[in-house]
Amino acid sequence: MFGNKLPISLHRRESLERKGNRLSAAMKLLEVHAPTGDEAIRAVVNRVMGSNDVGAIARWMRKHSSSEEVQQQGCKRLGKLSAQLAKAPRSCGVIPAVVMAMEAHLPSVAVQREGCGALANLAGICLWGTVADAIWEGGVDAAMYAMQVHPSSAEVQVNACLLLRLVEEEFRTQTEETHRIYLVKKALAAFPEHVEIQEHGKALLLGLEGNSSASKVEDELLRFRSRGESGSQGSSRVEEDAEEETFED
Repeated sequence: MFGNKLPISLHRRESLERKGNRLSAAMKLLEVHAPTGDEAIRAVVNRVMGSNDVGAIARWMRKHSSSEEVQQQGCKRLGKLSAQLAKAPRSCGVIPAVVMAMEAHLPSVAVQREGCGALANLAGICLWGTVADAIWEGGVDAAMYAMQVHPSSAEVQVNACLLLRLVEEEFRTQTEETHRIYLVKKALAAFPEHVEIQEHGKALLLGLEGNSSASKVEDELLRFRSRGESGSQGSSRVEEDAEEETFED
């Protein structure tokens, strides 16, 4: 009846089936190649590592604040690009981005190391007067927390000591000064052979304590070490309690 021709409805059905099969195959392909959470974060990390736009890096850090890797690489990249901030530090929100990363990932040695390093580099280009004091104070507090939480990390200690040395004259209160001295002495005692920690730490003590000579610093460090080695648990507990009280919110 229809000769060699199929009914039009059958043609249409077969056409729709072929289209449906192609669509199904395309959807499966998309599912296979859709970026996972880890892949999406890796893509952001790659953008951060390859970017020279400090503002964009700060925005990516804020958007992906829960990713330790994004925060670590963001702090590292911002530290390397710190010279750009001498021109427009306010508009980028860079220092708050670094401080937020350090606060959100306090247990991470990598984030604290890169965060302290970035802040030290930023302090090194002398942004005083262009960035609010309160913002810098947040960076100083973050570095002191890092020193307290990661006393065995030489990289955290050296970067934080350098930052504190650079900002020593700018931000100083009696309470913070006492705690800085304690943390710096602790770092110096823990890493007696680390050249940079010894250099930055002793220079900082000379400024903070108003010591007239390096020999006086050495004498005080010897007393500090001997107290730590031979002191009773009670005296050690007193020092720890004083440290905790200093950092109460």
